[in-house]
Amino acid sequence: MRQPLLNALPIALLLAGLLGCGSSPELTERPLSQVVDVADLLAPESEARLEATLAALRADAKIEIFAVALSSTGSTGVFETAEELFQQWHVGVLR
Repeated sequence: MRQPLLNALPIALLLAGLLGCGSSPELTERPLSQVVDVADLLAPESEARLEATLAALRADAKIEIFAVALSSTGSTGVFETAEELFQQWHVGVLR
């Protein structure tokens, strides 16, 4: 069985405003985009560039990475949130 930290590596969490109130939205459904900017941190052109980079990595190296920007993880820690998304979205190496 893989360790939680190793499982969470394919998900990059960009977190902002962790001291603010509110919690992360339910992200149970696997997104179509590999860039999920719930916190609205990225400029549209930056988001498009990141999406293109991640799509190329997926196509060329068969590695799947998601960039997720949340305003908060609620009462859950960063690594726990990454692990939860990893498990729910079945993220990882493509065959």
